[in-house]
Amino acid sequence: MKRLAVCLAILACVSMTTGCVSRAIKEGIGVARGAKGISVMVKPVSADASARPLGGYTRFVVEPFKDATGSGVPQVIKSTLSTYVAQMLAEHKIPNEPRGKTLTIRGTYVYYEDANNTTDQVFGPFEELLARVQLCDGGRVIGEADCVGRTTESVNKGAEKKAQGLAKAIVDWIDKSYPERP
Repeated sequence: MKRLAVCLAILACVSMTTGCVSRAIKEGIGVARGAKGISVMVKPVSADASARPLGGYTRFVVEPFKDATGSGVPQVIKSTLSTYVAQMLAEHKIPNEPRGKTLTIRGTYVYYEDANNTTDQVFGPFEELLARVQLCDGGRVIGEADCVGRTTESVNKGAEKKAQGLAKAIVDWIDKSYPERP
């Protein structure tokens, strides 16, 4: 009976240590990668993905997104999204010049979640921002996707990080339909 108790105690210690180590690794990776961005196409930009149809656009404008969450998206997201999109475009080496053919990015925030309870802090926060995003040429919608900015590490917690994740999702989606760059 004592051996069983000792074995269970050792197993519990190893389990807790392994959990702490895996959480530390996850947080470390979170510092390097930042917030996550995911997009799921609702209306593809073109029926032929190999055509890379966004090649003619050299200017990208982010219109203020509408807020349909009911709970309200923090102002910091609304005021920084276009800046993060511009940064991500530069990182992907997609030209974003003041003149040229314009692609307008517009959307509606449909879901916002903060991690502000004890359970989220113990197991790692899960925060996300979901938006229905449209790529428009003039008034014509040429593509539509659900884009998510998500944070699952304490180091990436907060509204600003979710805005970065959403920008990452939007630009990754654009990049998939943009021609290869040198």
